[in-house]
Amino acid sequence: MKRLLIISHTGHQQLENGQVAGWGPTINEINFLSGHWDEIVHIACLEKTAPKGSSLPYTAPNIRFVPIPTFGGKKLSQKADIIWKAPGILRTISNELKGTSAVQLRLPMGIGLFLLPFFAFQYRRPYTLWVKYANNWGAPSPPPGYRLQRWLLKQNFTRCKVTINGFWPKQQEHCLSFENPCLQEKEIADFAEIALAKPHHPPFRLIFIGRLEKEKGIYEFLDALEGPDSDLTLIRHIDFVGAGPLEQVIRARLTSKTPYTLHGFLPKEKVFKILQDAHFLVLPSHSEGFPKVIAEAAAFGVIPVVSDVGSIPHYIQHEENGYVWAFKKGPITFGSVLQQALKASPQKRAVLKNRLLQLAHKFTFERYAMRIENEILNPAACD
Repeated sequence: MKRLLIISHTGHQQLENGQVAGWGPTINEINFLSGHWDEIVHIACLEKTAPKGSSLPYTAPNIRFVPIPTFGGKKLSQKADIIWKAPGILRTISNELKGTSAVQLRLPMGIGLFLLPFFAFQYRRPYTLWVKYANNWGAPSPPPGYRLQRWLLKQNFTRCKVTINGFWPKQQEHCLSFENPCLQEKEIADFAEIALAKPHHPPFRLIFIGRLEKEKGIYEFLDALEGPDSDLTLIRHIDFVGAGPLEQVIRARLTSKTPYTLHGFLPKEKVFKILQDAHFLVLPSHSEGFPKVIAEAAAFGVIPVVSDVGSIPHYIQHEENGYVWAFKKGPITFGSVLQQALKASPQKRAVLKNRLLQLAHKFTFERYAMRIENEILNPAACD
């Protein structure tokens, strides 16, 4: 029996009908992979909260969710709470390992600090283990827990493949550069028709997708709209998809001269509905791995105006297929980069849009599943 065990900290919530729903991007990925396995078991956190707007249920009968308690937090007491929860979590994982043919451990996360040693000391593994590291592999100063997990993975103590975002200097042989999937080939074909038919002239519709917090560059975006060189006549509407602590800051700083909508978190279908009409994706993040929203926007020909953090510049090059702000690397402000994008010629925008449509093919579930089969589940994948 071909059985995949996934271990993550993905938040899940109970629906009124008894079903369980989880964070949309992860659930979409697992729903697709279910067609390639006899059974998928997902060990992840069950929260005592209402479902979020981006939460989705599992759609395949061969997926089984196994709950573990939530863990971690900003307070020291919340972090230390993992110690008391660790034995129960390890017991759950040990029970589900029986009969498993492959294990995907999704890191970094708090329990990764004891799960990496747990798997490292299992010398005779009857299953293939691989780690999916979703954070910024090249971050110069990650949080201490993330840094330790990354170091352990680089040393390959767990003796397995590690899939990472981007391409990095001195990248170890067991670390594979994998695109994070979010699209299907059929979707890309349908979206390309929409993108090519979409008028691409001012005033433009801008979209921001992500948590409304400082780390996502909300202040830089607002500053760009208020700068002395800002031409608001080029902007028709701004959509903020996401929620966070800076929602009130956005309300206070944006005026009637800049029409906007705060949507909160939305399911994938509603985000795609906005992307059909959008022209620019704005994401001046301070830290990222590679946001799936860039690939999803690319499928609709939505030009990214982004920062050069994580592996973003490995896929988006300034004036080649988007606009890239050199975050903390010079005097150029995000506002000047945004204005450059908005004032580009129609011919330039058309070239960028066509290149983005080609880029989207790298982020398909079909390609992801094929690479898992050929590069990870191959008998030579692990030492």
